[in-house]
Amino acid sequence: MTYIAERDVATQAAVRPGPQAPARPFPDLEAARPLPSLGGACATSSGAVVVTEPAANRLRWVMPEGTELAIGGAPGWLDGPPATARFRRPLGLAASPDGSVVVADTDNHAIRRVRPNGEVTTLAGGAYGAADGAGQQAKFRHPQAVAVAPDGSVVVADTVSNTVRWVGTDGRVTTLAGSSYDDGDVEAGLALFRRPEGVAVGADGTVYVADTGNDRVCSISPSGQLRVVAGRRRPSLPEGPAPDLRWPTNVVVAPTGTVYVTDAAYGLVHRIEPDGRATVLPHERGWQPVGLALLPSGEVLVAETNWAPNGPRGRLRVVPSGVAG
Repeated sequence: MTYIAERDVATQAAVRPGPQAPARPFPDLEAARPLPSLGGACATSSGAVVVTEPAANRLRWVMPEGTELAIGGAPGWLDGPPATARFRRPLGLAASPDGSVVVADTDNHAIRRVRPNGEVTTLAGGAYGAADGAGQQAKFRHPQAVAVAPDGSVVVADTVSNTVRWVGTDGRVTTLAGSSYDDGDVEAGLALFRRPEGVAVGADGTVYVADTGNDRVCSISPSGQLRVVAGRRRPSLPEGPAPDLRWPTNVVVAPTGTVYVTDAAYGLVHRIEPDGRATVLPHERGWQPVGLALLPSGEVLVAETNWAPNGPRGRLRVVPSGVAG
């Protein structure tokens, strides 16, 4: 796998880590060949970068020294080692504290775990539906994103069910919020979502939701308090805080509480500070952000796709977290 050079595309200036920053998990190279279109990305605690390639039904695990491990590669649903494991359009993924990666196996309606050696197991789901329960008794409808909480439990954006689900460390699935695609007045305590495609969990346990179809980002505190973090004005909703969003699809949150969210319609990544100030990260026309992750250095890893006439191609880009476009 080849990645683009690490640079701020707005200034084309090389990005160099500080003296205490960990080694890069991928080389600083110009793209000799384009990547296939990407679905998501994350960085593990060991410095590896993992991406999903939904059209190829596989994951790629890139070690800090540059070696790669391809996991899956044919449609299906099968646990096991990298060569025999099967996915069906995997999209979002998130790193766990134990070094493994959790994956939203979207068209298998399942949540999977991948160990650093490539071994795949199923945490929950595997059938179409919206049922809570233990392990594979639970059902999902095309989950598109996952996030791992500090205790190792997993939050799921169950996109077509219009809900946010919780997979406990014991494997039991419960519904955290949602259940309707109607515009919900979050400020009034009605957590109703429309095609949520992104979730994140803060250091304090707050859950952030990219409420995609409602063009907003919401948060749910550990005590259950709901609020709108950012979003557009809709006729049936009160005006949300800036920035104005159109189809937000991915969200991550830094330990400081800073939130990063992709705007698929405009091809932007917004940075929203805890005090509500919002800025736009450097971007390049024609590239749509499809995944976000925070690197151990504090920089932002952006997975992007360009829908070119000769077929989609993907790339990864590193942007310093403090740089605005």
